Amino acid sequence: MPSATPIALVGAGTVVSSAPSGAFEEGTFHGVYHADQRRLSRYRLTMDGVEPNVLRSARRSASELDTALATSFNAHGDARGVLLRHRTVEGVMTDRYSVHRLVDGPAMELVIELGTDLAGMFDVKGGHVTGPGHPLTPVDERTFSAVADGGASRPGPTRLVERGQVVLWLEVDGPAPDVLPDGGLRWQLDPAVGEVWELTLTFTPAELAGDRMPVTEMASRASLEVVTDDHRWSRAVRGAVDDLAALRVQMGDERYTAAGAPWFMALFGRDALLTAYAALPLGTDPVLDTLEALARRQGRRHDTRSLEQPGRILHELRTGSQGVFGLEPGEAYYGTTDATPLFVWVLAEAARWGANPDRVAALLPAARAAVTWCIEHGDVDGDGFVEAVADGRGIENQGWKDSGDSMVHADGSFAVPPIALVEVQAYLYGALEGLAELERHHGDPAAATELAERASDLRAAFLAAYWDDELDGLVMGLDREKRPLRVASSNMGHALWTGVLDDEHAARVAARITAPDLFDSWGIRTLGAGERAYAPLTYHRGAIWPHDSAIVAHGLARVGAQDGLVRLIAELLDLTERFDYRLPELLGGIGRGDLPEPVPYPVACSPQAWSAAVPLLLARAVLGFEPDVPAGVIRLSPAVGAAGLVVRGLRVGPRTLEVAVDKAGAIKVAGAEDLEVITGRP
Repeated sequence: MPSATPIALVGAGTVVSSAPSGAFEEGTFHGVYHADQRRLSRYRLTMDGVEPNVLRSARRSASELDTALATSFNAHGDARGVLLRHRTVEGVMTDRYSVHRLVDGPAMELVIELGTDLAGMFDVKGGHVTGPGHPLTPVDERTFSAVADGGASRPGPTRLVERGQVVLWLEVDGPAPDVLPDGGLRWQLDPAVGEVWELTLTFTPAELAGDRMPVTEMASRASLEVVTDDHRWSRAVRGAVDDLAALRVQMGDERYTAAGAPWFMALFGRDALLTAYAALPLGTDPVLDTLEALARRQGRRHDTRSLEQPGRILHELRTGSQGVFGLEPGEAYYGTTDATPLFVWVLAEAARWGANPDRVAALLPAARAAVTWCIEHGDVDGDGFVEAVADGRGIENQGWKDSGDSMVHADGSFAVPPIALVEVQAYLYGALEGLAELERHHGDPAAATELAERASDLRAAFLAAYWDDELDGLVMGLDREKRPLRVASSNMGHALWTGVLDDEHAARVAARITAPDLFDSWGIRTLGAGERAYAPLTYHRGAIWPHDSAIVAHGLARVGAQDGLVRLIAELLDLTERFDYRLPELLGGIGRGDLPEPVPYPVACSPQAWSAAVPLLLARAVLGFEPDVPAGVIRLSPAVGAAGLVVRGLRVGPRTLEVAVDKAGAIKVAGAEDLEVITGRP
């Protein structure tokens, strides 16, 4: 039976998914993935003809896995030896083996079988690949022999070939193997009791071998840490920092965070922007890197194939072996409505956090073009709202809930696009306010006044169109006929985030979003449990997305809804612990009352960038940490859950801060002597 608990490692653009033993099991998503293609689909290890028993398996970091395996057993039931494997993934996959002999006996035989199906990422995810693939055949077997080099013995790399195509390079550091007729590798080993036999195998994707330079590199780990009596905080933040570093990709002089492993090792506008926002406590340079990568590909022309339009921010760019929606690899697809206003909102927030003023100013033309797109192209019917227009060849629903069945009416029927999503209007409000701030500090003050007036007009129109007294909250959107999608959804929580609501309506949304139908366990459901279309294991009609819940938590913090905030943070921290401090992309919306443990979603990415960043946004939310470096202030309004919390390595511009909240709630900030610290909400 396939393992029910796959372990994913990621580093420098390569993803490895395996069973806890480290093996790749047939009929699963296991394998080595690079450039949107599965390069290794079979990796089976046997000792004396049987697969070793797993004694212990532990993921040490985002890119490291340790396993302890019992080798074959003697007649007395004693393990003849223990095989330890330390696996690392940093573009290449390296397995370091050590076999410890425990009892006397005959020589042992280690065999490793390798195979590939060269399957595309989407084919694997869609379940269209069923066979075990083809054996990988080593060529140039002579390179497995030790070659004298300055007196030292060192094996050279050999090509692993499938039907004439070089898939991987394999380097064997240790005893040379025998090559079996089917391409498998065999070692005979006979260490004495107490001795250790060692072997290292390094698998390098063909693109990264030889004289070609790697297209990706590992990012350095940031130093943010949380110290508190609650161990979940420190472990969750440490895991977040580690996973985000592993998902960082460098291509040429560009850097960005890939959306998630294994399916979305690509640049996604929305995902990258929301991840960048949540990860601001790690520093503004990675945020600016992401904004610059997106600005370079900002729409400049009209293209009906890719949906490119002037000023529009891309949805997805794949640079591996597969394109999307009929486009070639390297061609961007622009079918998203929310990434464009989010671009401006995130740039403005980075400026508040003290981002390099020259880099911010250089991005101002892109921000202006993005707002122009919202007004001239995003608003398809001239009513002042940005609508999502369905793409029959690509994405039908172009908000963050982009599955085809996500937009529903109260009677369960699907809404007909164009759809003006509630959260997109909230992002637009934030974009208008944000660009006004940027113009005041870096551009045209007269333009700032006009933008602020437009934001004020949008705020009034938004409340009139989206508030529903019967729902006691905000509707999910407006369909083609401007009929409201009168369902309880997590979308309304995003409106708490950008300030589009007045205090009274913000308080009512905060109460509605934390009502039991939307929130009873683990996080906020995407659709309320009482809705006719509710289905807890669908992508967007009842499942829980940790990043969505974290945005709601940050919104609750911003409007001072302490009770809901503390309860939601507690549930999300509990969830991180249940998933070994690596939050999945999403999980089932089934509450504790029905099942005591969270229910995984079968094909969720893990790690996934915006889920990885959740603990960082929660730390910001619980502190009520809101810097405004251009104004010379930092505002703090800690929640009850912040008592006893110390956050070190918090980056605000060039400063590195330490923020401490003692058990009595007193606040101390070190490293921000040039900024005024103000406590309490404005």
